[in-house]
Amino acid sequence: MAQSYTWQDRGLWRWRRHAAPVAVWLLAVAVIGGLLAHRSSNGELQGIADARPRAVSAGTDGRLRLVPITLFEPVEEGQTLAVLEDDRIQALLATAAAEAARLRAELTATEDRLAVEAAAQEADRMARTRQYALDVESNRLREIELQVTLQTDRVRLEYLRLQKDLLNRLREERAVSELRFQSAHAEHQALETGIAENEKALAQVRQDLDEARRRQDAFARHQAEPPAIAKALEPLRAAVSVQERRIAELAVEQTLLVIRSPVDGVVSQILRGAGESVRIGEPILMVAAAQPSAVIAYANAAQRDRFEAGLPVRLAVVRNGIVELSADSQVLAVGPAAEEIPARLWRSPTAPEWGWPILIAVPPSLEIACGEVIGVSRP
Repeated sequence: MAQSYTWQDRGLWRWRRHAAPVAVWLLAVAVIGGLLAHRSSNGELQGIADARPRAVSAGTDGRLRLVPITLFEPVEEGQTLAVLEDDRIQALLATAAAEAARLRAELTATEDRLAVEAAAQEADRMARTRQYALDVESNRLREIELQVTLQTDRVRLEYLRLQKDLLNRLREERAVSELRFQSAHAEHQALETGIAENEKALAQVRQDLDEARRRQDAFARHQAEPPAIAKALEPLRAAVSVQERRIAELAVEQTLLVIRSPVDGVVSQILRGAGESVRIGEPILMVAAAQPSAVIAYANAAQRDRFEAGLPVRLAVVRNGIVELSADSQVLAVGPAAEEIPARLWRSPTAPEWGWPILIAVPPSLEIACGEVIGVSRP
């Protein structure tokens, strides 16, 4: 006898047929939710080894004279990356040199006048006082003259060195002749020798100036400077002091013409080239650090309160699906406001996420590359 089924039996059979997949799906959702809750409670985050490049900017307005590096070239901290034209400072130094010459002529005229006046007064005391005072001012002027020359030559020496290195590379590639390289090398060497000689002369002049001041002070303790000499030299002394301060200012400005790398790294961008004008603070190129200085992780609202400066954390480097490296570290700081998380860390490529940035130190034992994704967890 054939077995018959009612419509209630069919409904029950269909319900049982779909119950198993639904139960598995609900179980999976529960497991995932539990894992996410567990991850949130443990404070597990993802971060990126800080790879933000450093902008190398001009310290003064000017025009680029030389940019002797290429894109993606490794550079060292302190290495020259660019040199600005020194036209303006050269003009100011020329003005300072002309003013020093004028003061030298004025000093000579004052010396002659005081010599005539000394003959009619107490000859010996006046002559010695006059000579001590003039020796001091003469050495001050000589110091200014040598500083002007050295400041002018030092910037030119840096340019000639870079030019020589560039020609040497081109010579190795047979792009320039040996004669041109040797000419540049000789010019650099001659200027280097001249600077060394002037530096020795400057050191000697400073010794002479100290000695002249000691002689003047020793004599002044026993003999007051005659009012006529003090009055005659007062304007000249003030003018020499102004020039000394101006030379010091120009020396500082000249250091800004040579732009150096702030860190060891690689040139990641070249934004300006030789011949282009730049303004103070305008980036000329970008240098990416060779090693990351920190890991920047991101916490959601629930995780943020679990992290604070000084908190110990564990860093883990996951490569090819497994943890290859790990090390203990600590939180350096927590950002004050949420910001957009880098797209690489989004769970969905089409859904932007926001989080609080957390700055974490990179221990020396952890060898990671800039831009690498790092896992962060509380111990």
